[in-house]
Amino acid sequence: MAGSPPRRRYRRWIVAGFLVALVLFHRMLLQGVYGFLVAAPAKAEHVDALIVGDGEGRFEWAAEQIRLGKAEEILLLIGEPIRPQQMGFIPMGHEIARAALVRRGVAESQVVVLPQLCRSDRDVAVTIGIWLDAHPGQNAAWICREVESGFWRDVFDQFLAPSVSARISLIAMPDPTYDSASWWRYRSGWRQVVLAYLGRLFGPSATASEPTDWDPEEYARSLRRQAAA
Repeated sequence: MAGSPPRRRYRRWIVAGFLVALVLFHRMLLQGVYGFLVAAPAKAEHVDALIVGDGEGRFEWAAEQIRLGKAEEILLLIGEPIRPQQMGFIPMGHEIARAALVRRGVAESQVVVLPQLCRSDRDVAVTIGIWLDAHPGQNAAWICREVESGFWRDVFDQFLAPSVSARISLIAMPDPTYDSASWWRYRSGWRQVVLAYLGRLFGPSATASEPTDWDPEEYARSLRRQAAA
């Protein structure tokens, strides 16, 4: 009986080789999938300002850096308030963050709320850039989730001048719900990696206008006007 055609045999060898490589190197490949999402770690031993973004344990870590003298102050950003916050039912995110830091021993004078209202990723970058422009010679570190650190590196590089972006280092906070070295073994690891890749796919959000100053009294006045209408 005639053997298999050469082309079919080649295909079988290719498929077999791919499966063998997948078995032997799957761990390396999957670690590379995760590594693509992670930015290079911060190298500076001391920063002038820590900017609290996201990440489990971020308040404890930031407070510890202040206690150790590795940071001078902590900056908080103001996110766009959701309806319950506008109505005063729940506090703003920066108010919660300030209280959390003070409870952990950070002096109130070392917690600074930047006045710009951040509605998008671009607003976050521009707001930090405004602070850096006002403080020449100083640097800052952005605290974020480890799996999102590469995304935020892209944000700062895209919306800020190279000389300004270079003054922002990234503090990547690992997620305690999974081990980044074997993230594929955890449901939370898959979820975070998929969401991070979607974020890289669609890119950072941007608005047409510069971030605006947050005026809580104006919000209160607007609510009274709405109630009276």
